[in-house]
Amino acid sequence: MKWKILLLYAFFAANFNFIQADCSDDTCETTDCNDSCDDACTNDPQFGKTFFHAREANQNTPLRMMGNASYMHIFGKECEIYGVFSAAIGYERSTNHCNLGKVFSFDSSGTTLFAGDRTTTNTSSNVDVGVADSNARATDFGMSGTHAETLKFSPTISKVIIDFDLFVGLDECISGLWARVSAPIIHARYDLDPCSSVTFTGGSYYAAGFVDTGSNTVAVPYTDVKTAWNKLGTFGDVESSSCGKLPCSSKRKTTLGAVSLDLGYDFVRCEDYALGISLHGVIPTGNAPRATVLFAPIAGTYNWQLGGSFNAHWTAWCCDDEQRFTLYAYGVMTHMFKDRHIRLLGLTLGNETPGNSWILLKKFDGAGVYDGSIVRASSLLGRNIKVGNNFMSDISIMAEYKCRCFNISLGYNFWYRSKDKYSIKCQDKNSDGCRNGCYGAFTADTYGIKGISAVGTTANAQFYSKEDSNIHTSGTLISNAATADSSTFVLESDVNPCVALAPSAYSNKIFGFIGYTGQGIDYEPYFGIGGMYEWAQQNRAANQYGIYVKVGVSF
Repeated sequence: MKWKILLLYAFFAANFNFIQADCSDDTCETTDCNDSCDDACTNDPQFGKTFFHAREANQNTPLRMMGNASYMHIFGKECEIYGVFSAAIGYERSTNHCNLGKVFSFDSSGTTLFAGDRTTTNTSSNVDVGVADSNARATDFGMSGTHAETLKFSPTISKVIIDFDLFVGLDECISGLWARVSAPIIHARYDLDPCSSVTFTGGSYYAAGFVDTGSNTVAVPYTDVKTAWNKLGTFGDVESSSCGKLPCSSKRKTTLGAVSLDLGYDFVRCEDYALGISLHGVIPTGNAPRATVLFAPIAGTYNWQLGGSFNAHWTAWCCDDEQRFTLYAYGVMTHMFKDRHIRLLGLTLGNETPGNSWILLKKFDGAGVYDGSIVRASSLLGRNIKVGNNFMSDISIMAEYKCRCFNISLGYNFWYRSKDKYSIKCQDKNSDGCRNGCYGAFTADTYGIKGISAVGTTANAQFYSKEDSNIHTSGTLISNAATADSSTFVLESDVNPCVALAPSAYSNKIFGFIGYTGQGIDYEPYFGIGGMYEWAQQNRAANQYGIYVKVGVSF
């Protein structure tokens, strides 16, 4: 009855499904820097992304092996129903803060410089000043044209996991048949930890006509990039955006991560060894990505999965049934079906993609007349796409030594996930690009890069060609939108989904467990503690450590 109550409580808790910040007010402080982060990270990491695809917490064969491997696939149970139930609570935390921070940086160094336009030489008040190594125009984010500031990220992913695992041998029905159900409850906390350093705040007003067709000057709304990126608010003719915002405090998500199901058969089972396979499926109950904020927390799995698993063990040494040394292997391989996500896509402009998801665009009507709107590209790029992965594998080997009631085990895990595959699923019927996707197609002859051009009466028909212009460079000036070549405008063909898709990734993990088994008449309870450390390929996955406490009972 106690186990039934515990399970019932766990599934009710799983429905307490929410995202929240540590504080109710997501206020951006300009001086907090929790981690120092130099540039001495691994070579050639990914950068300029709008999404990071972490390893799902339920993909954890080491945790499913610790402590209970010896109670499964047992020889001599031909006429019985037997099994083991376990519950584990664990804490996992990422460690490669510097490398993960590069994922969202506009530069491969991990440091993004918000300053003037690279091609500008004008040094007059409140106009962009040329900065050769600028990664993004400060004015595109709502800061002064003479503003200069660097920004680094030092992200951390931490998770509390409560994992339930039930294995049942069905030998009473068919000798060798077995089933398994696993379900983790996951509390995920993602902290992007933006760290900025302002070199120069700049002027308090934009030059007349720079962001407004009126004759009055417009006040600069933001004096630091963290606040500017977090708000993405209106100023002058610039419209606000609800997509791609910068979270200044940590975000949390709690949910039932997934339900994994196995139906298997041990086609070889002897006293000292066994080998079996199963049909393995995953019911996704985790949350899918949304484009509202960068680095939004993901708890669990959001794709249906189907594949198989294998299990094997071999007792290499045994002494009077009181001591034994056994090798175990357990692997899961699945196909991750495409599912609908809302991700912030990018734009390929001036042969580059980093940062262009937030570029400012002038909007023109059908006659090539500026319609009084400056649009943030992020408002058009929160797209509804279907994403999946062809293959995921999670394979572990473990050596266990048992001496009477005590056992100790040590193992190695290899995890691999193929790159994200996508297809567009777009029904442009909604006005909210973040929550419903597919908002605001780049229609022909409509959107031109604003760059350093004004929108005043004498300049409202000007924009910059996409061939040599982007978030940090204003290249060729197009003087008249009404007579401009269509290819100079930003078009739907310039949308680049790659910035929202993860490359293939793999990681290695070592793990260990120390346990104690009690004695019962019809059952054997056990408990133990375990730990692991995982190191990943560059910044395609997170380096992390984990500690676990596990209890179980065989029957």
